[in-house]
Formats: sequence, C-alpha cells, structure tokens
Amino acid sequence: MKKSILSLLMVVFIDAAGIGILFPILNTLIMNPSVDFLPSSVVISQRHFYYGLVIAIFFLCWFSGATLISKASDELGRKKALMICLIGIFIGYGLTALSIYLKSMALLILGRIIGGLTAASQPVAQAAIIDLSTTETKTKNLGLIMFAFSLGLVAGPLMGGLLSNSQICRYFTNATPFYAILIITLINIYFMRYFTEKRQFQGHFQFNLKTIITQFIPMFQIKPVRRLSLIFFIMQFAFNTFYVFIPVFLFQRYGFNTLQNSMMMLVLGLSMALSTRFLIAIVQRFLNDKQTVACGLIVMAISIFLLLIIKNPIFSYLLAVPLMLAFGLAYTSMLALFSHSVDQTQQGWVMGITVSLFTSGAALTSILGGSIMAIATDAPMIVALIGFCISFAFVVIPRNHTK
Repeated sequence: MKKSILSLLMVVFIDAAGIGILFPILNTLIMNPSVDFLPSSVVISQRHFYYGLVIAIFFLCWFSGATLISKASDELGRKKALMICLIGIFIGYGLTALSIYLKSMALLILGRIIGGLTAASQPVAQAAIIDLSTTETKTKNLGLIMFAFSLGLVAGPLMGGLLSNSQICRYFTNATPFYAILIITLINIYFMRYFTEKRQFQGHFQFNLKTIITQFIPMFQIKPVRRLSLIFFIMQFAFNTFYVFIPVFLFQRYGFNTLQNSMMMLVLGLSMALSTRFLIAIVQRFLNDKQTVACGLIVMAISIFLLLIIKNPIFSYLLAVPLMLAFGLAYTSMLALFSHSVDQTQQGWVMGITVSLFTSGAALTSILGGSIMAIATDAPMIVALIGFCISFAFVVIPRNHTK
C-alpha cells in the first residue's frame, strides 16, 4: 500500500509543481514588455486582458475536465484516469514550452487548454487515497495529498525561479522549467506501475456531450453537497483572486521580478505543506472539520487585511505564512466534509466536484481580474477579503436559518 500511496503523491506533486512554475512565468511573459513575448506596443490594459484570458481558459477547461475524469475514475478505475492526466500534463506543458520558444500566444493557449482538460490528478488521487483509507484515517490521508500538492507548490517556484534565470546559466530561459516538468512527468508515468487498485471497478464509462452538464446535477440534489458547494465556491473564488493576482499585485506595488515572485510562491507552498502535513493533525485534536474551516477563513481574512494596510515588501512574505497555514487547514477539512456527505461509490465524483468548484472560482477570478486590476492595484486583494468574510458567515450561520 505504501508504494500505491507514494505513486499518488508523485502525480499530485507534478501537477502542483507545474502550477507553481506557471503563474510567475506567465506574469513575466505577458506583463513585462522587456521580455518581448508580446509586441512592445501592447498597452498595460491589454496585457491585463491577455493574462486573465490565458488563466481563465486554463481554469474553464480544468472545470470541465476535472469532474468528468474524476467521475470516469469511479467506473474505469483510478489508475487509468491518472494515466490520462499524466499524458495530458506532458502534452500541455510541452506545448507551453514550445509557445515560449516560438513566442506564440496561440500555442500557449492550446497548451493551457489541453493541460486544463486533463488536470484532474488531484481529485482522482484524493478518491484513490479515500479508497485506501478508513473513516478514522481519511482526513489524515487527504492531508497527505494536500501535503504533496503543497510540496509541488514549493518546488515549482524554485524550479521556475532558478531554471529561468540566465544569470545562473546562459542556456536557461523561461521555457527551461517546463522541460524539467516534462522529464519528471515521464518518470512518474513509469512509477504508476506500482499503483494497485484496492476496489474493483466496472471498467466502462460512456461519454457524451450531455455528460458535461448532467454530472453536476447531483451537486444541487444532495442537500449536504449543495450547502458545502456554496461555501467552498466562495472560499475558492476569494483564494484564487488572491493567488492568481498576487504576482501582479507585488509587481505593480513593489516591482517584484520573476525570482521575487517565485520566492513568494515558495513561501505560500511551504506554508501550506507545513499546514497539511503537521498542523492539521494537531488542530484535529481540538476542533472538528467545520470549526477548522471557520477558523481558517477568519485567519485568511485578517491576513489579507494586514497585507493591504502594511505596505512593506518584507511583510508581504511574512503575512503569506498565516494565510496559507489557514488555507491548508480549511481546504483539507472541506475535502473531508465533502467526502463524508456521499457514499463510497461517489468519492471520485465528489472530489471532482471540489476541483470544479475551485476551478470555476478561479475562472471567474481570471475573467473579472483585468477589470478589477484596472480599478486599483489593491482591488483583487479587497475582493479576496470580502469573499473570505462571506464564506465565513455561511459556515457559522445555523442550517435551520437557510433553505
């Protein structure tokens, strides 16, 4: 079983590392005129639009693909679904690297489309580790998945910052980190041979275009899932508004370059890793999952508020720590609440729902982001603050006060 869990952690690590690499480099490619990915004549408002467009397309495709592949894993099995994800990661980042070399926005978008449609490794791995868990070990093991995801968010910025720095090696470019991801992905495809299914699956899955819509219907029909989905969507919209636009926010407020923004992503990922690997076990001794979510949301709101009023680049790094510690706790506990709300045969589906909620919030953030940034540099952080406060309110409102 240890080899099976390790192979699951590896695939989630790769997915997260790619994301950790992606955002700082996208910010540099699109927002920095000196990089020459876009013509120098492109004005800042257009650059905001392109940045939001590329990310929105990625998250919209992730939204569509995550639940579909996760649901398919309930029929085909987790291993086949994870192989689909790994092949998609390889193709998607291969096209992304090629787009940087050719300076092609079209290839960049195509790479993000393919990468998004097959970016379901996290929910499938979550469902797989639930298959391997007991009721008592479920939250702890889900924490392991989030820990692997967090380590990816740590490794990604390091790889992105170092392997894109031509001062370290004159052969390094913004495409080099993606070459590294391609190599690691091939290694992971090999190690998937060690993953063993615990459950027996039917081995068939019928897809049609209607499935993309009908897969979400139970989300509204199952009352516990419906309520959790509302809270989780608002929470993810708030968090993604922070996470997607923190590189742009720091670039415009303090002039952060790719390395500095990569170090911020490193701090975010490392803090989440500490939270999901060590802090969650401690907090579980004193708080249940719902209480952990509520505490996490209020800590995130306070951290964003202080980020806005304390205008110091060093404090930006320091405030990222409690924010991500709290997010790791809240996110893991929300996954446990979702898992408890359905039976064993729907674990893949419900984990896919959580990622679709995450990605739909991120897509909405990306679509609105350019307009929000045009209002003021601080606007995305203010939106994130309001979102955390609203989701906190929904958590603490008693159920019998809502329909």
